[in-house]
Amino acid sequence: MNYIEQEKERIAESLLDTGFATSHIYHLLTDEELRWFEQCQKYYAGFYSDPEVTNRIRLLEAGNPIQDRGKVFELTQADYLKGPLTLESGAFMHLYTADVFLDLARMYLGTEPVLRNIATWIHAYTPQNLRDRSQRWHRDTEDNRILKIWMYYSDVTPDKGALEYVQNSRWGDKNNSIWPNYDKESDSWPTHGYLDAASTAKIPNKDVVMATGEVGTIVFGDTNGFHRGGLLNTPGYRLKTQCCYLRPDAYQIRKGPLQTFDHNPATGNLCDKNHPLYGTLSTRAKKALE
Repeated sequence: MNYIEQEKERIAESLLDTGFATSHIYHLLTDEELRWFEQCQKYYAGFYSDPEVTNRIRLLEAGNPIQDRGKVFELTQADYLKGPLTLESGAFMHLYTADVFLDLARMYLGTEPVLRNIATWIHAYTPQNLRDRSQRWHRDTEDNRILKIWMYYSDVTPDKGALEYVQNSRWGDKNNSIWPNYDKESDSWPTHGYLDAASTAKIPNKDVVMATGEVGTIVFGDTNGFHRGGLLNTPGYRLKTQCCYLRPDAYQIRKGPLQTFDHNPATGNLCDKNHPLYGTLSTRAKKALE
């Protein structure tokens, strides 16, 4: 067993045990995949130097955000590209459909995965705001078993937006009962994902982990478990991408709003089958992006 296979095994064991794991690109990616990561770094160099993006970050830091979205602290690919991520936006679709990630998703989900919501983010310092929306404790509701993978394109510290996760808070885990989860009998969700104050107080501190790391850190989590996005406490930004791996019959694929990969082509993803780069994807990757 080579080093990458050993690292995959360690990650898989940690995910099954707690719902959470971390690694690094140098421990998990091949030389070709590392070149994809470098292409994504070049994308970010353009993203965070874009004049409209830098102006918006200045407004956020000055306490005068543009109120045109729910998460005022979050800038996405739409702010930079004025449209969706595509096959030629960095190499994010190639990277997140690498066999190493599809293998881990299959091991965790029990079936070949489908991908949804590949996103590129800049999270900025917003001194005027307390924790808001995804910065509060919540569980995701795409399904009762989810694998999300994040990659860091900046150093992430406790003061620079490190994600926090409550281990063993997934469907069926010991901390699951703190807040209602998916009801299998009725095939429905009894409530929204955000925990109220009383339930938040019940989260055991010993089970909370903070996903700090340098550029190239990879974070794995079942986000049906409780988690919250990082709040920046000092000026600067957090550069971070995500991809959601789901079973083909996941709740929100069956009932919406995630029926297709490019469910929101204005701001989401567009895997253009007529694009020259589509042919460079593996058969497995194409299936995952359907």
